[in-house]
Amino acid sequence: MIEKNLAVGKFVNFIEPRVQLHVDPGTFKSMSQVVFLGNSSCQWLHYFPGVITETALGQDVMSGPFCGCFLVVYKKNGKIYVGHIGTDVAGSDNTMRVKKTWKDFADQASVSDLLVAYNPLRQWEMIKGQGRYPGPRGNDALPHPFAPLYAVVTSAHQCYVMWLWDQEGNPTKRRIAGLQRITPSHHKAGLRTLFS
Repeated sequence: MIEKNLAVGKFVNFIEPRVQLHVDPGTFKSMSQVVFLGNSSCQWLHYFPGVITETALGQDVMSGPFCGCFLVVYKKNGKIYVGHIGTDVAGSDNTMRVKKTWKDFADQASVSDLLVAYNPLRQWEMIKGQGRYPGPRGNDALPHPFAPLYAVVTSAHQCYVMWLWDQEGNPTKRRIAGLQRITPSHHKAGLRTLFS
């Protein structure tokens, strides 16, 4: 499991995959690929504004970066999936479409198929004396345009939030500035009202 190889302060190699595809807003899109975070492999779940990207949960799944999106775990056609609900700027067409897409799916799904949801940014627990979020230090590069916040759902359905700061002059090296196991804020029927 990926979390066994992660520790705050550790440097890991990680390249966030980039893809250029046209994906219609307001849809579910299956798309993931294997990536390595240090010596651990996992499925990478892409982010697209206005789209719920999804992948079947077999091995650990990582996604990001996050600002306000939800990561959800649900069943569809008997298989467990992880989805990244790709919100955009508040009130934008993309955000409104993707929220409606999730609501329509959740309203039609059995409550037993709606497993967990969490918002990595909002659920990060503040640590006394360390400020709101783990900030940059040393050779950390300032992120653009998103905070360096990533989420992991393990094959055992454990949820994590992780801050990964890029290193100046080395685009493949990241510092793990923070790592927390998260207790999802939404369970079962609550997944129907994520955006209410």
